[in-house]
Amino acid sequence: MQSIDVDKLLRDLGDGWGMPSSHHIDPDVFKYEMAAIFNRSWLFFAPVHHLCKKGDTKTGWAGDVPVLVTRDQTGKLHGFVNMCRHRGYAVATKDKNCRNLVCQYHAWTYNLDGSLRNAPNTDDDAGFDKSELSLLPISVDEFGPGIFVNADPGAKPLRESHPRLQSYAESMEFRTDPGFYLDNYELVRTVHYDFESNWKLWYDNNTECYHCPTIHAGSFASAFSTNQDSMRFSEVDQFMTFSFDPMGEEHVKGELKAKWQRALQIFPAIGITMQDDILLVYQALPTGPETTKKTMYCLVRKEGDKELASRWIDLWHQTFSEDQLATQIQQTGIRSGRLPRPRYVRSQEGPVLFVNRLILNAYRGAGTPAPAGYTT
Repeated sequence: MQSIDVDKLLRDLGDGWGMPSSHHIDPDVFKYEMAAIFNRSWLFFAPVHHLCKKGDTKTGWAGDVPVLVTRDQTGKLHGFVNMCRHRGYAVATKDKNCRNLVCQYHAWTYNLDGSLRNAPNTDDDAGFDKSELSLLPISVDEFGPGIFVNADPGAKPLRESHPRLQSYAESMEFRTDPGFYLDNYELVRTVHYDFESNWKLWYDNNTECYHCPTIHAGSFASAFSTNQDSMRFSEVDQFMTFSFDPMGEEHVKGELKAKWQRALQIFPAIGITMQDDILLVYQALPTGPETTKKTMYCLVRKEGDKELASRWIDLWHQTFSEDQLATQIQQTGIRSGRLPRPRYVRSQEGPVLFVNRLILNAYRGAGTPAPAGYTT
């Protein structure tokens, strides 16, 4: 198996060459990327609306780690591996509001702060110490409209991990206070996309608009100018900002005339799009070497036009569905083994180059063993 020479791949990227196509199909590379990137990064978990009340609980994933987030009776957030300390059964199998967590396998009961409250038939078990058997912690944080998780229990808080995120978000007039979204927005739709393509193909597609005039002629490109001069893009640390000019009146599709649009993308694979009265937040997660799951939450201002907002969400959904099909067609070509690596167009695909640099730098800084046969 060929080793990963990160320095060479970074030099090749500077010349416009992407990663070897084998990185989009190899199970060992998938496992390595989960360990090196998704199991040690801050990920968008859920909108604050899902965990706004005392007693709320929600299950999900942090990379390939099953996790559970709770808001205890004092209002504090907690994050755990969703695994009973007895024999590994899931502590929670659905989202609910409750006062404690009961494992359905043997009825071990935990408080919402993760401490073990009761384990049946253990009073006479010498050496059984409930204080040693709390749920295993992960890191959890709040930012803007969302709850974020990191499978690493010792991770720095989100804002420390992205020290310039707060100031850049504020410069985009993006409110970072979760309470603002609870007071002013309602969650109206959740959309799940199951991509039959590698997550890096999704990421490349999601960050460039070189394809917008062709793939999205009847969707995104009908509402926003996709001319290169109309796109404003900045790359900062491990996130990007985007904005596109709305299409002029003579090109507007029906009555869908946007006033403004801005987007924030945070590595890895987090997107926040703000436009008029709607807010879209999504996270993509690899689920296999050639599969990716994206979950998008759609929020609308409470005083906004709900019918118009719904039509905008339909247009964005159409856009992302077109991306889904495009990357699945790409994956078929990649799988053939006939394309050694992609050749990017640097004048059009700067955001793609930025994301690929972040991925390669994550390889280098992972501090985890590479897959068998791989070196970094």
